[in-house]
Amino acid sequence: MRKVLAAVIMIATVLLTGCSAGAENGFRAEDYQIVDRKAFDSAPAMDFGDAEVGDTIAFGSYFQQEYAYEKEPIEWTVLEKKDNRILVISRYGLDYQQYCEDYTPNIFWEESYLRFWLNSYFFEEAFTPEEQSAIPTVKVSTEILVDQADHIGSEFKAGESTEDKVFVLNREEAEKYFDSDESRIAEATPYCSWDAGLRPRWWLRTPANLWLDDPIVKTNTSTVSYDGKLYEEYDESLYSHQANGTCALVRPVLWIKTGQ
Repeated sequence: MRKVLAAVIMIATVLLTGCSAGAENGFRAEDYQIVDRKAFDSAPAMDFGDAEVGDTIAFGSYFQQEYAYEKEPIEWTVLEKKDNRILVISRYGLDYQQYCEDYTPNIFWEESYLRFWLNSYFFEEAFTPEEQSAIPTVKVSTEILVDQADHIGSEFKAGESTEDKVFVLNREEAEKYFDSDESRIAEATPYCSWDAGLRPRWWLRTPANLWLDDPIVKTNTSTVSYDGKLYEEYDESLYSHQANGTCALVRPVLWIKTGQ
């Protein structure tokens, strides 16, 4: 069933609550603290102990073919490995979603529709109960937009920290985990490629253009461009996309508990 029909089953209570505090220097992999260590320790481990950074693994399942009624295994790229868990990002853009549902300026990750969608519909649809238990809830720290300080006047905290199982990268992580523009270029699965077209871009969770007066532009959120770039060439501002009214690819990110 297409996502537009399935989305009606999303339940708001599934969305994990936000919490305060943030990281001083933006997002780092070590900032993803496990919220419930007892639950993590008792959860089953997935058999990915031998996976290394850069490897591709299969975990969970989601619609992949155009007009799909059956799900297929999701391929993930390993970004980080530490403390019996791995950080992974979907190899392909798995869906095509809005970041927010209205034109509210400066929508942050904590309030975004995309966060709700990932932690409710996608989480329930893509993973079995056993797989869900192997995905820890982690603290997703807020990003300090140091590079926008010249425009804003001081370092700006982009919303409150959250507790999530599924999220998307921020601008800093997209630089950290991908060593070139080419490596950041995303392909869409046939399930959503008819929406994304030939030049898909994918969402990050870093706000953009916070200092501008244009109410439409201020609804923008950072994305990776169709050619893998993070910055506009003409003024070196963050590459961004209107968070409402148009969509971008979603490349979910999550931690998985491993045996070793």
